[in-house]
Amino acid sequence: MSQDQASNHDEIAALIDGEVTGAAAAVLAQRLAAEPQLAARARRIRALDDLVRQAVPVADAVPADLVARLGLADVTAATAPSA
Repeated sequence: MSQDQASNHDEIAALIDGEVTGAAAAVLAQRLAAEPQLAARARRIRALDDLVRQAVPVADAVPADLVARLGLADVTAATAPSA
């Protein structure tokens, strides 16, 4: 993976994880709309991210006290299996 591809991957992953917002998210969204290869990479990253989240729910993989300290309670609730 080239340095450019690694940077794109990191940017896309951060966007998917909600770590990129505002103007930076808008710029990345414009790039995704204008660059089909980048958009395809984003779809693959999102699909992989979804598979990992389904396979290893945060509630099962991380102790509850650590989840709370990291401020990930909302992620745990969203990925917890429903009864």
